[in-house]
Amino acid sequence: MRISKVLLATVALWIPIVLAVGPDHSIAGFPKIGLQSNKSVEGFESLTTEEAMLKALTAARMPGGIVRKVDCKSEDTRRRLFPSALTLQQTIELIKQLDPRYRLLTAGGVINLLPNGTEPELLKVRIKEYRVEKVRVPNLAIESLLALPEVKKKSAALANSEALRLGGLSSPSEFATPLTLHVKNVSLRDTLNQIARAYGNGIWRYTEFSCGGKNEFSLDLIAQ
Repeated sequence: MRISKVLLATVALWIPIVLAVGPDHSIAGFPKIGLQSNKSVEGFESLTTEEAMLKALTAARMPGGIVRKVDCKSEDTRRRLFPSALTLQQTIELIKQLDPRYRLLTAGGVINLLPNGTEPELLKVRIKEYRVEKVRVPNLAIESLLALPEVKKKSAALANSEALRLGGLSSPSEFATPLTLHVKNVSLRDTLNQIARAYGNGIWRYTEFSCGGKNEFSLDLIAQ
């Protein structure tokens, strides 16, 4: 009988120890798991911060904007393990914890992923007036925006100082609801946010690349 009591006491002490060392899948404990990795494992996906944000926005069907600044020396392909099933809010919290290169803000209901530090100059240019009527093709909305005199002037000024050249556009899909929008005296980024919101749940992506004195940007709009 004494031996049985000793065994029961030992098991009672051992169980909490086993439970205490179990894996922590909470948001607070995630940095222990979310190490840089190029391979996905069961229950997790190997994603860049931009890919994780795009996936979360798409799943939540929320409008958003993603900005990247890339150069020859930056670790543009840095990847981390993100849990396969995450809400948008959980993804935002993880990005805040795991990637200090970025900050997140919400502007008029549109969530923007922005690089910490200086925002790309082109995104700050003031748009005097932008008007489109019943546009279904995302590229047409973007092309008409980039064709505005103030945007072309800023692009040319930056290109002359070897700071920026026009990159490519890519977005073959169409929006179910045509875009009708009229804005005045707002920044290019604010205009993109209003386009994304007017479409309901569009996502725009801006990438600025600098390397060896050559500079380009790309801008596209994704239909959900």
